[in-house]
Amino acid sequence: MTKQKIQDVAIALFNQYGYGGSSMRDIAHKAGIEAASIYNHFASKQDLLHHICSRVLVELTDAVSESVNRQKQATGQLEAFLEAHIRYQLDNWTALQVTFIENKHLEGTLDRSFKKQLKALEDMLADILRRGIASRKIANHDPEMACQTLLAALRWRHQAQGKGLRLMEERADSVVRLLVDGLLRR
Repeated sequence: MTKQKIQDVAIALFNQYGYGGSSMRDIAHKAGIEAASIYNHFASKQDLLHHICSRVLVELTDAVSESVNRQKQATGQLEAFLEAHIRYQLDNWTALQVTFIENKHLEGTLDRSFKKQLKALEDMLADILRRGIASRKIANHDPEMACQTLLAALRWRHQAQGKGLRLMEERADSVVRLLVDGLLRR
């Protein structure tokens, strides 16, 4: 339980003060443990950030995969991907905020590991798009460009809370329709 508590506190502090503005001592204090105790669970602040980012990507990828796998057609899979991604965002806003903003502090093997996980999620979407294009249900766009555009559209929400968050919460279905309809073959 302590490991999870440390991660939860780190997410809150990284979100509020940024990775650079949060020390291991701050995290320990907020978690109610001795600073040295954190190192029983995480080798460094980098390691802690990597665990957070990795966990978030695994959970997001699993949620998206589960939804996508229930669909047979590429257009249904595209909708399922987008809906699951948005639903996960709404349920895990702060952790995703930290993952997609603070990952820039990862270095070396931790950065490569994070990028590999992110690429797996991107590859899943690009593959759906390629199959949709091949079936002539999705307009013939460059699948990699379309993939990055869709993911960027989903990540617009990773900014300060406010109007963007409210719009996503209130109109998640409309966001999916807007994105999917823009790709459908006419």
